[in-house]
Amino acid sequence: KKGSKATGADADEENAPVSWSGPDAAAVEMLNRWIAKMSKVKLPVAETAPAGTVIYVGYAAIKAGLKVDDISSPSKEGIRIRIDGNKILIAGQRGEATVRAVCRFLEEFGCRMFMDGAIGEEYPDLKTISIDKLEVTEWPAFIHRNMKGPNWGNSSFKTWNALGGIGVPCAHSWGSWIGQEMPVTHPEYMALKPDGSRAKEGWVCTSNPDLRKYFADRVIAGVEKGAKSKNASLSPTDGIGYCVCKRCSAQDDPASIEPSSGKMSMSSRYVDFFNEIGTRVAEKYPDSILSFYCYADYTQTPTKFQGKLSPNLCAYIAPLRYSRIH
Repeated sequence: KKGSKATGADADEENAPVSWSGPDAAAVEMLNRWIAKMSKVKLPVAETAPAGTVIYVGYAAIKAGLKVDDISSPSKEGIRIRIDGNKILIAGQRGEATVRAVCRFLEEFGCRMFMDGAIGEEYPDLKTISIDKLEVTEWPAFIHRNMKGPNWGNSSFKTWNALGGIGVPCAHSWGSWIGQEMPVTHPEYMALKPDGSRAKEGWVCTSNPDLRKYFADRVIAGVEKGAKSKNASLSPTDGIGYCVCKRCSAQDDPASIEPSSGKMSMSSRYVDFFNEIGTRVAEKYPDSILSFYCYADYTQTPTKFQGKLSPNLCAYIAPLRYSRIH
């Protein structure tokens, strides 16, 4: 409950940062800023708990008895909130999760962040902020969440709406994997063009078994260099440059048509390629997540691929040709 009515100066300073710089400072600042929005009162912040009702945040909550290490979140984003007598305990399995736990706690009072900035903030005007019972244990169902399109400058929006997670990059990446030297040293690895020449950059002959081994070896080497993330993108070069050789063409299904272009779908040939690369990488790095776009002329379900995809593959649905608005 708030302790006293705020003065005009208090109200003007509701967005001022909390004067504390511990490991959970971002979560503490988020909590105190929104409590001030609702009540126009800022709560005192201390490293040691005073007598009476106390909100424990992050490490302080864990030290006070809140367990979070038993939450089954593979991305370590589990959150837990519990009211225990005169203690309100709020924590996540890591720093950003603790901020999300604070946001989840604030949602109990009707606080929301629908858009970046003040225009998207929703909160009640309360004379007294009180809560009696609460028990929350949650974690994201998806290990990676991202809204492609809006470039939200305020990270609070992303955290509040549970964006983030384990980094799973996806980009048009073939050019970076094959290197500039390959069209010269191994032209047979490059995509065959309708005029009989070979592509000079980007596009490859995905049915070539030697190219597949070369490509997988390059991805493995890239994963080994990834100090912070062992995840990588396998997605083709942007645009259209599909190989027309007999082996690649034999993997296509004439009955499977990409509706956005009216052309034959490339899904079956590419899924077969991605699967072999994923299988090879998984032999050494089974925990690496390898992503690819479902995009351009390969948005349709593969019809000629037989079997189950390697479990380390991640499909990014990117139907930009259909409607960029929807």
